[in-house]
Amino acid sequence: MNDPHQLETLAALCNLPTAPYHEYFVIDHLRAWARQRRLPFRQDAAGNVYITYQHGPPRRPLVVEAHMDHPGFIALPVNAQGLLEAEFLGGVKPSFFRGATAAFWISDDPAPAPAAQPDANDAADPRPPRG
Repeated sequence: MNDPHQLETLAALCNLPTAPYHEYFVIDHLRAWARQRRLPFRQDAAGNVYITYQHGPPRRPLVVEAHMDHPGFIALPVNAQGLLEAEFLGGVKPSFFRGATAAFWISDDPAPAPAAQPDANDAADPRPPRG
């Protein structure tokens, strides 16, 4: 992929804030992208997005599938000590976050915030998926 326009499109999509069960920025971006190109956009009950493109005579379809989320933090209310708490969604061990910082988005604007240190428990999130 050496086409600058394709790289810009991919970068715009990959830089959207997202986390499991919070894919709305990506969905909104895909909806607007399809609308600008007059392509049919459909979303099913599970949240999957379908954009259809046809040029020329009908042929066997090419289906491209990708996740619209990646592991991420969801901001919770500020605690009594004045620190922003966050819930991590995704299958990554907490040890990968020691000493890390995080950026949180308010609307479209990144708002840097210090990352809290993880608990001693180093297991991936044991909870079953939501939804």
